[in-house]
Amino acid sequence: MVPRRTSEVSDQVREIYAGLGSRDPERTARTCREDVTVHVAGSHPLSGTYVGVPAVRDLFARIEAAAGRGTFTVTGLMADDDERELLVEACVAHRGFVRTIVHRLVLCEGRLAALHEHPMDQAAENEFWRGLLPS
Repeated sequence: MVPRRTSEVSDQVREIYAGLGSRDPERTARTCREDVTVHVAGSHPLSGTYVGVPAVRDLFARIEAAAGRGTFTVTGLMADDDERELLVEACVAHRGFVRTIVHRLVLCEGRLAALHEHPMDQAAENEFWRGLLPS
């Protein structure tokens, strides 16, 4: 496989995140596999594993309903040689709560197969979401 330019990988990552946050089921389906898995770490009401496009879309709808549409800024990106696994460091802001997270993305045929979220300050993340969502 010929490695792609960093800008191409960055564009793909931006499209994946736009698809995840989209209310358009077709856009989400274009960027995610049907069996996509998203794991949200922690011990707050959103923590858990979500499997399939409908479950993942529901997760992002719950996030937006509770905290509004967030601002997501990619601050770092690393890819393996095959560009199948990516580490994305990002700054995320919801309602004045700004935090740094790392997502491990697993791609299959250019679509998102899995996302694992790793907040830098899990205790603060837990407290924020517990304050917004009932258990």
